Amino acid sequence: MKKSTACVILLLLSAVLVSCGGGGGGGSESPYVGIRTQAVVADNNYDTVSRQAFDGVDLGMSSAMPMGSAGGDTGPASLPKPVSLALTLRSAAEQVLLGKVAGKTAAPRTVVSDSGTELDGYGGFMDYLLSVEDTTGNFWGTFTFRGWHGEGGAIITGPVNVSGRMDLSAFPSISLVSIRYSFRAVTVADGLLSIRILGTVALNISGPTATVTENLFLTNVASGETFWIDDFVLALTDNGSSVAVSIDGRIYLPDFGYVDISTATPFVYSMTSTFPSTGVLRIFGRDGAVVRLTVNSTTEYTVALDEAPGDGLYEHSVTVSWI
Repeated sequence: MKKSTACVILLLLSAVLVSCGGGGGGGSESPYVGIRTQAVVADNNYDTVSRQAFDGVDLGMSSAMPMGSAGGDTGPASLPKPVSLALTLRSAAEQVLLGKVAGKTAAPRTVVSDSGTELDGYGGFMDYLLSVEDTTGNFWGTFTFRGWHGEGGAIITGPVNVSGRMDLSAFPSISLVSIRYSFRAVTVADGLLSIRILGTVALNISGPTATVTENLFLTNVASGETFWIDDFVLALTDNGSSVAVSIDGRIYLPDFGYVDISTATPFVYSMTSTFPSTGVLRIFGRDGAVVRLTVNSTTEYTVALDEAPGDGLYEHSVTVSWI
């Protein structure tokens, strides 16, 4: 699998990211304690709500706080954090699955198991315990990160359950077909931001495209605030030097409640840029209010509010710098 394709496949979670349970839920084990009703979106908050929705997988970081990575030099520091985390998980999976474990499947043995420790070259390491059914390509196991320096400088600590399937039909050439990550209170630290992640990310992969389903709780360790990403579905396409991302789903913002979001036009990210160059996101609040976030460039975007349901007129708008 090409590195660029793998990058796309494991985007944001995002991401990143990745359970106590499979689906959104928000039940007894949910760390989310914010408002659960649909958000009231009005002229005094639409810009904040829209930015928090856009930055949901980055813990709704304030538009005044740069999203660029701080830390080591283990990957493209300018990529968004969800991409950086996804690259880390991809490289960890490929390092073990397509190397050490898959290399032991030449002679049919039904189930091949392997365990060991991988070093990141920066003082962190990862313990792994994996099994592969070499007649089907199904695999399952655990990665335990211990101060692992990921792509873009983020440092990951904690256990991640992983399962999925590899295509072994052209062995020794191997590719990932599907993969599911389950995060069990994993911590990702990046500069001043530390995030505790609980939930799942499931990916189905077909060449340069992938469909990703995310159910995640993202807690800011410093503030205690939790953002809940509920049944996000992302369609990702690798266009070579850029990634096109379409999004549909629901995000719970602790201070406002939930909004449903959908891309009217896919976001396009350069592989070397934190922010998209094009794209339109629609955000749906209570009583039919709609916010439209339009990407003008990698330096600014415009948000507009349609307060009156169904009239299609945007009564308020503002142009904002990404940073």
